[in-house]
Amino acid sequence: MGLASKRLIASKTTKPKRKRLNQAGRPTASELERRKVRVMEVATEMFVERGFAATSLVDIARGAGVATRTLYQHFGDKEAIFREVIFARDAEGALQPPKVEQGDTLFQALLNAAPFAMESIDRDEDRYGRKLRIVTRDGVSIGGMLVSEGLARPYEGGQRQGWC
Repeated sequence: MGLASKRLIASKTTKPKRKRLNQAGRPTASELERRKVRVMEVATEMFVERGFAATSLVDIARGAGVATRTLYQHFGDKEAIFREVIFARDAEGALQPPKVEQGDTLFQALLNAAPFAMESIDRDEDRYGRKLRIVTRDGVSIGGMLVSEGLARPYEGGQRQGWC
């Protein structure tokens, strides 16, 4: 029997290949949506439990079972995921996401999210004549929130610097 005959017989007697459950290639639209939902669940849980500063993209990716590269491709950086978590709409759609422009800081996005108040402090102006106010929402300082999460530093006097 020749080599060609052996190949023909072998091809007829082999079992058909089973389809692999974990196929490589592009995920379906439903798989992408499932991944995004899972990332949002994991990120929300980690930001609430650990805070912004103590949560890393690597931790979120591991918890969601995706590659860090996937987070960058679909969300951007950690701040972008944090914004998505903050402005995620619940089932009733009670909170509409604010309009966030390219280049907006997290502080600007927080200000755009809902009404805020500007409260006076112990003195009305600094030595340069600028009004001194604390920006609050429901009695909570937005700046204080950013400082507690490690996104800004408190004013410590001295030379002017950016705080976010």
